[in-house]
Amino acid sequence: MKNKIIEFAEAEAFEKAKEYFFKICGFQEENEKHRKMLPLAMNARRLGLSGIRPRAVVSSYGPEIFRDRKVVLDGMEFYCPAFENVNPDCVKKIYAYMLTVGECTYRDEDDIMDQVFADIWGTAYTDSARDMLEELLKQDLNREFSGPGQEVFLSDAFGPGFYGMPMGKTNDLFRVVEAGRIGMSVKDSGLMLPVKSCSGLYFAVTDTEGLPHPNCRDCLGTVMS
Repeated sequence: MKNKIIEFAEAEAFEKAKEYFFKICGFQEENEKHRKMLPLAMNARRLGLSGIRPRAVVSSYGPEIFRDRKVVLDGMEFYCPAFENVNPDCVKKIYAYMLTVGECTYRDEDDIMDQVFADIWGTAYTDSARDMLEELLKQDLNREFSGPGQEVFLSDAFGPGFYGMPMGKTNDLFRVVEAGRIGMSVKDSGLMLPVKSCSGLYFAVTDTEGLPHPNCRDCLGTVMS
């Protein structure tokens, strides 16, 4: 799989995006105040839906690109402190990806709550699309490692800004996977555009013992600038 573009249907992403939206907002359907706010939230989604287009570009590599506790892609090195605990002998495959959902659009003159809800919908769709991508990667692994004793696990995504990987590495990853083909761009600072985007590296491993807990994504991310 080399720089493969994957499109996700908004309709397929919606149900999980709605779950993420409720979680981010703290909505509880039995709460009367929240029930009154829900139509406003759903209307913000409806008005901005034309900007939502979930898509990703993904490349897969063999374990040989992980050496000296670094991932080396096209001569560019990717490192974070969490790699120190990953056993190279357990690595079977590595995926590099960038993903964007565009944005749930709004106008500057829209009510502030409409703007807030639109932004949250963008985040929720990003989380949903990433879940869908991970499911496709797991299916890919199941096809490749389907024999007895070949159980392989997909790690959490290591990426710029998380687990101590510098934000500037987003530019390198952008070049490796040619993410411009899905309408993305990256500023010198590492900021991805559209803003509702994510990127990183997934490890396929036979043993999860050396992988950090997902809760460490942000705390270790402060180690390096």
